[in-house]
Order: sequence, then structure tokens, then C-alpha cells
Amino acid sequence: MLNVGPKADGTIPEEQKNLLLAMGKWLHVNGEAIYGTRAWHVFGEGPAIAKAADQAAKKADQADIKLKSLFQRISASRQKEVSFMRFR
Repeated sequence: MLNVGPKADGTIPEEQKNLLLAMGKWLHVNGEAIYGTRAWHVFGEGPAIAKAADQAAKKADQADIKLKSLFQRISASRQKEVSFMRFR
């Protein structure tokens, strides 16, 4: 939203005119990044986010495997402990 308004005689103040001209120059350079795009329907959608999500999922899988391995070792250790205690 722009705060630009004409005077009572219909002219645009010089300061506001310069602001609009500067914005026009910026749009000439960067307009491609705005025009032809669409709003995201879901926060964070897009190719960069999808790639990051895939990488995060792989890291989570690796962490899950390590955690399962740790629990298996702890479980095996506990079983040995319990069987040792039975034979005392």
C-alpha cells in the first residue's frame, strides 16, 4: 500500500513523485521476481523448502537408526544382567 495522494489541484507533490519514479526503476530491474509469481497456499511450500525437508527426513532416519541401535544394545545388556542375577 502506498501513501501517495494528489494535492487539491490534482498535482502530485515532488517528493512523492520521486518515490514513485524510484519504485518504477526498482520494478524495472526486479519485476521478474514479482510478476508471474503466485502466493503460496501452504507456509514454506516451494522447491527450496522441499529439498530441505528431504534432507531433514534423511537426517531423522539416520538418527532413528542410531537410537534404535542404542536401545538394542541397552536391551541386550539388561538381558545379560537379568540372566546373571537369576543364577546367583
